[in-house]
Formats: sequence, C-alpha cells, structure tokens
Amino acid sequence: MSLPPNCARYPDTVWELPVTYREGMRVPVRIIASESLLGGMEAGVFEQAANVACLPGILTYSWCMPDGHWVTASPSVGWRPWTRPRG
Repeated sequence: MSLPPNCARYPDTVWELPVTYREGMRVPVRIIASESLLGGMEAGVFEQAANVACLPGILTYSWCMPDGHWVTASPSVGWRPWTRPRG
C-alpha cells in the first residue's frame, strides 16, 4: 500500500491526513506508526479514520494506533475525543 496523498510526517512516527483528504472532515487524522507499519496498512484503515474525522462532535484529531486494521466499524484501537452533550 502506498501512502495516502497529502500524508505529512511529524517527527518519527506520527503521520497526518489533513482535512482536505476528504470532503466533510472536521479534524485531521493522526496515525501513529513507523513507515513500514504505515505501508502495510490497508487502504480501508485510512478511509475509516477519515470517516471518524467527519463525525459531529469530534474535537481535535481522529487517531489511529500502530495496529490499526480495517474492520466494519471505526479502525480498531482508534481513539477519538467527543464533546459532551449539553442539556
């Protein structure tokens, strides 16, 4: 798998997909992985992390951990902060 377009590398093991990766993204996606781990991830991992970044209430980033793999929900071991409901 090649790296997604516009994927930026921060220090050594943090990669970012910007909000321009897909229309509707509210926050960037941050992926924690070495280059070799990132290269072995299925395209579905990036798509699902981008899906999470589109959800209402997400605050800062959609995170994908080094063992992220494609599943039928959000990427496994992913983490996303939410706002608290009001009222």
